[in-house]
Amino acid sequence: MTINSSNQTNPWHAYGMSPINPDQLTGALFVLQTQIGKTAAELPLHQHQNGQLILVHQGLVTCKVENGYWLVPPNSAMWIPAEHIHSNHSSANAKVSYVFIDRCIGQLPATAQLLAIPAWIQALIQQLAHEPYPYENNALTCAMQEVLIMGLQQVKTLDLYAPLPTEPRLQQMAQSILQHPQQRIRLSTWAQRFACSERTLARHIQKQTGMSFRRWRQQLLILLALQKLGEGHAVKRIASDLGYESPSALIALFKQIVGVTPGQFQL
Repeated sequence: MTINSSNQTNPWHAYGMSPINPDQLTGALFVLQTQIGKTAAELPLHQHQNGQLILVHQGLVTCKVENGYWLVPPNSAMWIPAEHIHSNHSSANAKVSYVFIDRCIGQLPATAQLLAIPAWIQALIQQLAHEPYPYENNALTCAMQEVLIMGLQQVKTLDLYAPLPTEPRLQQMAQSILQHPQQRIRLSTWAQRFACSERTLARHIQKQTGMSFRRWRQQLLILLALQKLGEGHAVKRIASDLGYESPSALIALFKQIVGVTPGQFQL
């Protein structure tokens, strides 16, 4: 089912416009497709009774799931298992498909994962979005959903993720980095603020995030850069907003983590 949310202040109003309740499926899955309007929109923390796949065709979606931020660029999808609390932020003009999958379907990840979605799976999802529901009522769409589920059980994962610590001091650091990325506060300065040694603070960060302070901050900054790219900002402006002395420094880090340059990512 396709919903045009271009005239809605909140794209998630599409759920209310759909005659199908995604938490009360009568089949194995249901596809809802929406087109975001000219203004970015966000849905606060919520959860679903079934699994949810958020596939981005155009634009960018940021998901906060469990204790981390995930960036969902085009041609990838966020898998969120049933009853996992999450929030979503969609960039302006984003085109997104939501695939709600019955929680009883096996061999899908038990934890939130970012998935690389091949073109043939995207095509199946887009086609099902335009087909009558439930798909089991038609032999062709029934076969399509079965192939879709088998395909999703075998896709590869991506690593555009930044952990959010549970320890209050580290949460304060994360919020500071996300809200004021241009302020490059050193680890030693944070340690002084928290009245602990730099080594102790570094050990806490490693334990909570699985990363060094430098890598953790880089990952958060790249997620911010990806979000801004999805909103159409120029690389030069993004570099300045994130506190880089030159665009080339951001481009080098971006390519190291994402695998392509910001310009290639926007194509």
